[in-house]
Amino acid sequence: MDYEKELLALLKNNDWITSHDLSTLLNCSTRTIKKYISRLKETYPIISSNKGYKLCYPSSKLINNSKNKDIPQNQRERVKFIIKELTINSSKEITLDDLIDLLFISESSLRKDILATEKFLNKYNCKILIKKRNLHLLGKESDIRKLISDIIRQESNSSFFDLKNLSTFFPEYDINKLRNKIHEIMSSYKLKITDIALASLTRHLVITMYRLKTKNIHMTTKIMNNFVNNNQEIIHSIVGDISGFIKDYYDVQLYDDEKQELGLLIYSKIFQSENMNHFSISSSKSNGINFSTNKIKKIINEMVKQVYSTFYIQLNYVDFKKRFNVNLQGLIFRSENNLMADNPLTKSTKLEVPFLYEIAVFISNLISKQFNININDDEITYIVFHIGSYLEEKSLKNKDTTKYNCTLLFPNIGHSYSSYQKTIEDNFSKVLVVNKVITEFSEFNNKEKGTLLITSVSDIKSNYKYVVTVSPLLTNRDFMKIKNIIKQIKNEEIYYTTRSNLMDIFSENIFSIETNFKSKWEVIYFMCNELLKQKYITEKYISEVTYREKLSSTAFGKFAIPHSLNMDAIKTGIYVVIQKNPIKWDDNEVNIVFLLAFSHKNRYVFRKTFEQITDKLLQPKTLTKVISSTNFDEFMDNILK
Repeated sequence: MDYEKELLALLKNNDWITSHDLSTLLNCSTRTIKKYISRLKETYPIISSNKGYKLCYPSSKLINNSKNKDIPQNQRERVKFIIKELTINSSKEITLDDLIDLLFISESSLRKDILATEKFLNKYNCKILIKKRNLHLLGKESDIRKLISDIIRQESNSSFFDLKNLSTFFPEYDINKLRNKIHEIMSSYKLKITDIALASLTRHLVITMYRLKTKNIHMTTKIMNNFVNNNQEIIHSIVGDISGFIKDYYDVQLYDDEKQELGLLIYSKIFQSENMNHFSISSSKSNGINFSTNKIKKIINEMVKQVYSTFYIQLNYVDFKKRFNVNLQGLIFRSENNLMADNPLTKSTKLEVPFLYEIAVFISNLISKQFNININDDEITYIVFHIGSYLEEKSLKNKDTTKYNCTLLFPNIGHSYSSYQKTIEDNFSKVLVVNKVITEFSEFNNKEKGTLLITSVSDIKSNYKYVVTVSPLLTNRDFMKIKNIIKQIKNEEIYYTTRSNLMDIFSENIFSIETNFKSKWEVIYFMCNELLKQKYITEKYISEVTYREKLSSTAFGKFAIPHSLNMDAIKTGIYVVIQKNPIKWDDNEVNIVFLLAFSHKNRYVFRKTFEQITDKLLQPKTLTKVISSTNFDEFMDNILK
């Protein structure tokens, strides 16, 4: 039970209430009530006397408002609330008194929250000005729009694509009408646009309309001559159609700078191979780079080579490189024009395919260095999609070719043994090889060792690792039994491979438990220095781990895997830290940290190890068990189960 929230709800009646009555209503001790009242007093104006406790607040507006929506319960929620009031919810200036009413807190608490809000706003180059108790949000219009977009996106989650959440922020606009019109206009020019790009464009236009309605005009200083000259007709026509619709339907006039920004955004969103025959490509900052030149081909060839030498993933195929060429053009264009892509699937993608995400980080780093551009996590995720879809195509063509030898034991009981063999081979040719068929029981050697025995003889004694007893007629139920045993063989093979690999790499002398680290950098530097002392790594490796962490967070929910992009440790090992109190790791709360150190000669096991750790810990039951480990042996048992 959330005692603070329940207590606040009871105190909102504005009548005196005793600790005894509160303890009865909340089914807890009076001591517990006093503890939580003490906490609430730090934020809310609660007074106490021999009559009990009372929420001392005169505003009936507050009480009525609190019935309609939840009041933010902590500073993090209040910071978000304040930002929304400054940017979206208020059509007029908001005052300190308004916020005190709305948040149900004292002025001293509010001012602390405003300081926390300003700290959050720093990354958007915005700040709050308080003048005569009025609050004003100061900053460039482009930064404020980015702030609004991020707030909406963070709260959208699964509703990103259907735009329901956007409608709750801007109920005055028919969001679906706008989305459908954009799609219709794009289709009329035979241009394809993804659902993510369509949602992003719609959000951009709704925010633009809202800000223009409140007299906030965006002035751009971007130089776009190459873009305008090369693609003037088609982009200007699309922008003209969209801005015309917005003027007629929403009564909002887009200024020239707004149209220019919209044109750039459209161009960046439809940058895909299916649309490239419509466009001439150039780069505004690199004096019209020709993306089809040998230079960019050489860069992609080098990238493919380095991916293979580091991860043993083969991408050296003409069709992949051709598609990636287009992907790279769009990435460079977006980066140069400060239009980095939105991707609502970044967090889930990172958790679902962590190893592919790591490859994408590696590739993004190579691209960033070659073209001197910044690449964010959302753009990295698009690289994951590109690699993943291609590897999936390849895997469908080249499925797992591992086959297991099996022996058939069907003593001749009047049927032809060849029909049994043919039935087995027809149904399991991709996973089984029939290397022996025995038709006379007397010919069977029960001391002979093997992997799999399929037989019609029940309760047979044998030295085979796996035995499947089937009926003489081979029914569907028998086929299911064979499928299940093949699955068991594969799972046990994976288990023993994982066990063997991880037992070689984990060591008790680089294992810590019950630590008390507060931040990711604190734990990373501690682990690196411990590995340095034990001669696993050099000083250079520490800066490499730091560099990799700054590219993109290595946290995956409750665990993190910091490491270097280079396999150049002195010797291979993994330092493990487990702590009950979570470590603040960007947007995650981490309980387990694996610092990977791989030498050049062991680089071939990096992929296997990375996938084994993430596969294990992305299973909630395994994760919980590992976190609860109290020593190294228990940790090994929990992670290997």
